[in-house]
Amino acid sequence: MSDLNDTLQGIANDAWNHSDTGKQVDLVNLDFIFLDVETVEWEDQETKETKDGRVGTIDKGEGPERYWLDGALVRPQVDYMVEQGLLPHRMRLIRDGERRGSPYILQALGGAAPELGADVPFESAPAAVAEDEFPDSAFWAACKDHGLLTQADVHALWDIEHKAGAMKHETERRAKALKMTVPDCWRLQTKEIAKRIENRTAKEEIGIAE
Repeated sequence: MSDLNDTLQGIANDAWNHSDTGKQVDLVNLDFIFLDVETVEWEDQETKETKDGRVGTIDKGEGPERYWLDGALVRPQVDYMVEQGLLPHRMRLIRDGERRGSPYILQALGGAAPELGADVPFESAPAAVAEDEFPDSAFWAACKDHGLLTQADVHALWDIEHKAGAMKHETERRAKALKMTVPDCWRLQTKEIAKRIENRTAKEEIGIAE
């Protein structure tokens, strides 16, 4: 017999399977900014009873999205955060393996959530943001070593549009153009960081001289 939490989640997913609301299971082990929550109601097709659930608005680094945030443990956690005025906040959703059925549970992460649209320093960025934008850890580390502390800094150095996922997309485009693998392209770009900074500095100095 499945855990009651899974049953409730299944009912919720069935009721909203044609909506834009994401499944809670897709958030497991991800870091995100929990922005807001709403209570939604629907009619159970079998019992004809009115039921309700919690839908959260979150940001994984690509803008606000709606996901189910409900269950035996998550609902009281969500309600408490709303009552205490703790939103927005950085969070992670996990499965609690020590409890029967491994129900969902929220974990609070350190650091205040940034304002939407703000440049997020790498050191305080949610893991989901960093991994989506800079999936190659060596590239990310090299950027920080050279003083590139925000996504905007990196986008400016590569002269690309400042938007979520821009560097990742640029790397994939460039790898295809150069007929190399994406990992090899990340390694190439890691080596290019210092040279790009040097060239930019030289141009700025010329501009000042003029």
